[in-house]
Amino acid sequence: MKIPENFPEIFRRTKKKCKQLIEYGYWSRIDGTALDKWLSNFNTDEELFIAALVLNSIIYRNEPVVSMFVADILQFKLPNHLIDVDKYKVNSIEQWMTDLKDHRNRSRIPIRFTAVEGAGLGDRPGKSGSVIYRSVQRSFFHRDFGVARGSLYQRSFTNSNITTIVMFDDIAGSGQQFVDFFSVELNGPGTAFKDLPFYFVYSPICATQEAIDKIESEFNNIKVIPGEVIGTEHSLFSRHNTFLCQPDVDTLDNIKEHYEDMAKANGFRQSCMGFGGQAMSYVFYDSTPNNNAKLIYESSDKWNPLFVR
Repeated sequence: MKIPENFPEIFRRTKKKCKQLIEYGYWSRIDGTALDKWLSNFNTDEELFIAALVLNSIIYRNEPVVSMFVADILQFKLPNHLIDVDKYKVNSIEQWMTDLKDHRNRSRIPIRFTAVEGAGLGDRPGKSGSVIYRSVQRSFFHRDFGVARGSLYQRSFTNSNITTIVMFDDIAGSGQQFVDFFSVELNGPGTAFKDLPFYFVYSPICATQEAIDKIESEFNNIKVIPGEVIGTEHSLFSRHNTFLCQPDVDTLDNIKEHYEDMAKANGFRQSCMGFGGQAMSYVFYDSTPNNNAKLIYESSDKWNPLFVR
């Protein structure tokens, strides 16, 4: 695999930048030792080039940034959409936020919040959606505005005045996992989310445009309102990745092949490109979505993770 002649300097700058991100606290819940242990997985300059590719491609969302995205959803995007679809009229953002903090307003506000958490669908969706939900609830609304998944299909709930369910999650990558989650029957025929008499708003912190299009084309009772939207150009091996556009860099196919060989040699247990083959490099402060390239979070006797799954 061909790499630039000045790669040693590229790597030095890359490592220094990452150390500074850790030192300044932007990359939180990781220290320099974890970075050094991860870099020790790579033994040749060609492998270190792949490490540098990852480090230069990471989109890291720490807690303040996630909170900013959530605030944007709850204070602006969601209220405006509820008005547009005639589900609830928000007269002022300040009053809306105040009302959600007071459980006595449950009877007049026909909105409830829940997490994307699923059983029987693998390790996602479910793990991170609940973490996001708990953080959102503590900051923005009284717990009585929340609803457990199992309550949604009960007769007493479906016959109530509730019109809209807002579902929080961390990321929608391909959209397929959410489609499966939304379609599975919870307790017999008619108990899948898609069959319930509610309007749904799905609000992941991040979504790809591919996922938004897939979900909204599959169901007519849901709107996807994410904190931010990313595209295929954010894939690690995208032809639009600026790190791969430097002079004297090998072809994309050769770099991918070298990565796949390295992953196989180190015993990666599943697709080294992550779920859906998306090879993303998008990391939260408290979790790493499984549509990321596996070398970011793989943990085994042969491999030290950079970030936790």
